[in-house]
Amino acid sequence: MDLGEITGETGQIWILVKWFYLAAFGVYLIFSVIVWRQIVLMARTLNGVLEVPLKVMGLGLMAGAAVGLIWAMGTL
Repeated sequence: MDLGEITGETGQIWILVKWFYLAAFGVYLIFSVIVWRQIVLMARTLNGVLEVPLKVMGLGLMAGAAVGLIWAMGTL
């Protein structure tokens, strides 16, 4: 069985896979925004030494997710 027979002439399965990956990157971006929100709420409640490193890591997570989504949109 040839790959062309499985995917069809137009390769519609690859379009579906592309949209699945884009949706997954979008969900990950939403998750990172929720993590950032939780870090901000925690920082308001608790004062501690880890407040600044957690905020930096949260921003890094959110920036990485945004860059990943933009990269996926450009590449896929």
